[in-house]
Amino acid sequence: MKVALSAPAKYHFFELGRELVRRNCLSALMTGYPAFKLKHEVELGPYFCSLPWAHLPYRFLASRFNVNLEYWDKSLFDRFASKRVPECDVFMGIAASMLFSSRAARDRGAKVVVDRPCSHIEVQNRLIQEEAKREGYRLKEIDSRVRDREMAEYSEADLITVPSLFSARSFYAQGFPEEKIRVIPYGVDLTVFFPTAQPDPSEFIVVYAGQISLRKGIVHLIRAFEKVKHANKKLILIGSDGAEPFVAQARQFAQRMSIELPGHVPQTVLRDHMSRATVFVLPSIEDGYGLVMTQAMACGCPVVATTNTGADMLITEGTDGYIVPPADDQALFKRLQALADSPELRSKLSTAALTRAQKIAGWTEYGDQIVDMFQELTDGSDSSPRSN
Repeated sequence: MKVALSAPAKYHFFELGRELVRRNCLSALMTGYPAFKLKHEVELGPYFCSLPWAHLPYRFLASRFNVNLEYWDKSLFDRFASKRVPECDVFMGIAASMLFSSRAARDRGAKVVVDRPCSHIEVQNRLIQEEAKREGYRLKEIDSRVRDREMAEYSEADLITVPSLFSARSFYAQGFPEEKIRVIPYGVDLTVFFPTAQPDPSEFIVVYAGQISLRKGIVHLIRAFEKVKHANKKLILIGSDGAEPFVAQARQFAQRMSIELPGHVPQTVLRDHMSRATVFVLPSIEDGYGLVMTQAMACGCPVVATTNTGADMLITEGTDGYIVPPADDQALFKRLQALADSPELRSKLSTAALTRAQKIAGWTEYGDQIVDMFQELTDGSDSSPRSN
């Protein structure tokens, strides 16, 4: 069995690609990364098809001039990729960037799998717009052209993979049959994420990692953190700025509170922040599966996350972390204050979080489930959904 993967950015496809190489299944990995950025990927080197001219210009213009070029980014990458689809049994790509390339693969007899790291795109759009309205911001909806092409991909796919039950339920709510959705949670690289330090018991350090945006629920984390009573507290918001008015307000908050905004950092630096943190918080309004949750737990850091992050696939409530409703400042504050008040609770949750993450077995289990799904698909056997 041969599998072709297509994704303009890394996402989790590089990890999946390595798992497929180890199983002698990968035929190609089409990516928007330039070749010079891929030199260290020795394992994947022979399988890369680099298409940077179809991805990087739009990323550069979007970040430099604060404009939304998502449709052109995804559609142009897809057009270029469609001319380079290799012979394969299964073609798998990231949603919204594979409409033409998946059709090219299907014309050659391949089965098609759409990977959607988030909730159904219409559900995602609704949740984000509701949050913007709640917080008094005017936020553009997800480009209707992006939504249309992604909906077409959903319709034409043989299977849709999602990383959490939260994501799966969003598809069921839109009328998709359960047999078309496969729930396969992501893994974690335990060679990169592991404890490198111990939290200082005299400090209360809250860490977040991800885009600084309304979608990620940062405003609720800031409000909850502001109410926490602790003599030596700090909030570290790690990640790049989203292109929206909220970012300016977040920076204003940072100037008058104990908030640091270091921007994007390498994984080794992220690991050190997570290792020293008292708690990691993922307050997302919508997030298919926050991979950073697993990374934090692998560093021995307990997690507080919302129900809209896939946290119920990972966290056992009160054992290795807590799950709270999205956009609920008070619920989030109560969990943070409880941790701030009790070093014993922090220590108990930290030990349990590390144990839970170590049981995930890296990306091996993810690779096993994906390959099993591909095998069922190509064999024509039952492809009923499974979740772990």
